[in-house]
Amino acid sequence: MSAAGVSPLLDHAPAHLEATRRTGEEAEFLFLLNHSDTETVRVPLTVDGIDLVSGTKTDGAVELAPLAVAVVRSGRRAVMSRNSTRASSG
Repeated sequence: MSAAGVSPLLDHAPAHLEATRRTGEEAEFLFLLNHSDTETVRVPLTVDGIDLVSGTKTDGAVELAPLAVAVVRSGRRAVMSRNSTRASSG
């Protein structure tokens, strides 16, 4: 995958965590899906945002219960300061 310029979106993510990023003109959206029916997963984030599912601020991390979903919206300016060439994992 690295030869094709593709790398995981999240480092050290468990196999049952799916992560996809979509970037728009004004915001970035990180979709997180915990496919495990038994394990809770804590996902560290490089940018703070709002989880649109729960309505809470992420403050550096999101915790997903088994089979839970989060959609984290962050501002586009914060996103542009990071490496935005990574692909999804999962």
